[in-house]
Amino acid sequence: MISTDDLKLYLRVDSDAEDELIELLQEMAIEYLAQAGVAATDGARYDVAIKGLVLHYYDHRDDGAAFGYGLQALINQLKWESN
Repeated sequence: MISTDDLKLYLRVDSDAEDELIELLQEMAIEYLAQAGVAATDGARYDVAIKGLVLHYYDHRDDGAAFGYGLQALINQLKWESN
């Protein structure tokens, strides 16, 4: 798992007030990838996918916006490699 401090750096969050939310969003991202057929790895692309999902969930927690093309392409690539 990616540390909360690393996620906060990626999200540009300075305070500890939302640590619990960020950790929950990381769990959601891991579950999302698992349900999409992506095997968990120690690779950089997997970590970037997790960080990208957490950022998306964090920034769009109120509007339900779709993933950007780059993030979706990365998830698809990881998914195809897992099969």
